[in-house]
Parts: sequence; C-alpha cells; structure tokens
Amino acid sequence: MSRILSLDPGHTVGVAALDDSGELYFSMAVPKDTIYRNGFLNKLVAMAKPDVVLIENLPKSMVDVETNKVWNHFCHWFKIAGFQIVHINPGQWKGLAKRVEIPGQHARDAATMAKWWLESQKN
Repeated sequence: MSRILSLDPGHTVGVAALDDSGELYFSMAVPKDTIYRNGFLNKLVAMAKPDVVLIENLPKSMVDVETNKVWNHFCHWFKIAGFQIVHINPGQWKGLAKRVEIPGQHARDAATMAKWWLESQKN
C-alpha cells in the first residue's frame, strides 16, 4: 500500500496524507512560515510516510511572491530528500474532482487534489 502526501502551497498551506485507496490519514492547514521552521518537513514526512508527494503547481499568471517561495521550498526540499514528486496544475483537478468534505478550504483542496490524482492513475 502506498501513501500520498499532497501539498497546496500558499500563504496558508493545505496538507493531506492519504493511502492509495483514498483513505485520509490526516489533513491540516499550516501558516506558510511554519514550513520553514527547522524540522517541520522532517516531522511531516515522518507522520505521512509518503511514497509520492503531490505539489500543486503555481498559476500561470499573477503569482504571489510568498506563494512562489513556498512552492520553490517544497520542490527543492522534497527533491533533495529523494521523494518522488508529481506536479499537478490547478486546472487539471479543480472543478473535475469530487470534493473531499473535510473542514478548511486549504486542507480540503490538498485532499481533493490527491483523490483526483489517485483516480487519474486508474485510467
């Protein structure tokens, strides 16, 4: 059984961890500054134990500087740490996936993106 860590970068970062059957282990919304704290991402992967990390790509235009920093931090950190990374464009899943009904928009987006990705792997 594989596990997925899904990240929705922004001023508030959406995080969701699921297994390959779509079962949600945990979700959270994290202020962007928290991800830079020493050890936070190490603790996150220790909890999630991901086989693959999904990172939502930035929009094509009007990208916020802070969101861009968060996205770059995730891409760099998870690459250096040796994780399989899958970049997902917002237009690939938004409006196409059945929403995961959990509290919090950012965590819900991360979980819904992961569910969409799991469904896309079946085809």
